[in-house]
Amino acid sequence: MIIETVIDILLIVFYGCMSSLVWIGYTVVLIVFLADVALFIITCIKKKPFKYLWFYIGSLALVITYVLMYFGLFIQFVLRSDYISHRDDWRVGGYPFSQAWNIFLYGDGDYIYSLQMYLIIPMLILLVVYGIRLKKLNTIEKRAWIIAVSLFASNVIFALAYGFYGTQFYTALRETSDGIIKSFQFNRMYWLYPGTWYICAGLLFSVAISFHSREHENEVQKYQLFGKWPTVVLWLIIFFAVLPFSWQTRQKSDWILNKSQYKNNMSVGLISWKDFYAEDLMEEIDDYIGKDKSTYRIASLGIYPCVAQVYGYYVIDGYSDNYPIEYKYRFKKIIEKELDKDPVIKEYYNNWGSRVYVFTAKRPDDYGAKRQNFVYDDLEIDTSVMYEMGCRYIFSAGEIVAPEKLNLKYLRTFEKNDSFYRIFLYEIEQ
Repeated sequence: MIIETVIDILLIVFYGCMSSLVWIGYTVVLIVFLADVALFIITCIKKKPFKYLWFYIGSLALVITYVLMYFGLFIQFVLRSDYISHRDDWRVGGYPFSQAWNIFLYGDGDYIYSLQMYLIIPMLILLVVYGIRLKKLNTIEKRAWIIAVSLFASNVIFALAYGFYGTQFYTALRETSDGIIKSFQFNRMYWLYPGTWYICAGLLFSVAISFHSREHENEVQKYQLFGKWPTVVLWLIIFFAVLPFSWQTRQKSDWILNKSQYKNNMSVGLISWKDFYAEDLMEEIDDYIGKDKSTYRIASLGIYPCVAQVYGYYVIDGYSDNYPIEYKYRFKKIIEKELDKDPVIKEYYNNWGSRVYVFTAKRPDDYGAKRQNFVYDDLEIDTSVMYEMGCRYIFSAGEIVAPEKLNLKYLRTFEKNDSFYRIFLYEIEQ
């Protein structure tokens, strides 16, 4: 018992270390907190307040793990009153409340695709049927049914939260507020859908199969997996509910494109991890520069900054979900003239700003600079500000015409026959 409990606590700590508090962890903490409160109230009524003590300890372990993993974030928002995040400058637009229905049905939102549409009706039927027959369920089946109801209700709440976040009322409230109201994206609760929907479905299917596959003879439960016709019918329902979902998952998966790309030996627009990070090119550039990477900074033009960052370069650009607002406006001076050329990119940077990239009005498609033989023929960036920020080199996906006008010195081009990138290396001179 003690060994199992310790393993459980370690798994909770592992989850806290490997998950993102900002993206979804806050929802997990909220759900666990509500479960703690509900269990404590129930056990207090039954005069057994410490019945679920280890559950409370596990909850505390998760919170402590998140605090330690995101200690800087807690310090900034809790203890540092002078810290202003770029999130306080957000002006994120709204959307119709009806989007809540789309999220509930399809789960087809940002970054996640839960595709639960074909499972909802069978799940509702099973919830109602076994809710009516709840007294006939055994202890394990009742517990599974209660958890399934809780998960289904949570999914409804997540969808409503998503819809409410985009309403005109809350959008206006965010525009006139500061702090957590402005920067907290509780609409992302639905990111738990791939887990909550299918755990809920699995629990309900298990209740149905268990209930219909046992016979009561002298209070002894005898399990017969295919022993009665209702069980066979249930298996068919499960099969025809899961089949269309599985097909949709297959069709929406990049696996199909990957398979086609490798089978036919031709590109369909996807890029491998190895090609994306181009460690061979990064190493070649590092050897050419020949300096300790901690002594200078670099910026990427037409290439994701993470490519250089993963290899160990110190960068002035990148993606961050939380950084000082002063940095946002300081970096904006570098790209201000380019932003003025493109209202879409300007609005994107001004109203959101989590991507601090060297945006340009004329730019290649993702990973397409080499294939397009892309050239920056009218580039206007302030390299003096870059120099003040410690930036000494620019990794460019395309050739910069007349670089001397920008105080840039062309050094060398790096590419391989099979590489996705052709990187032009420029040095900033002052």
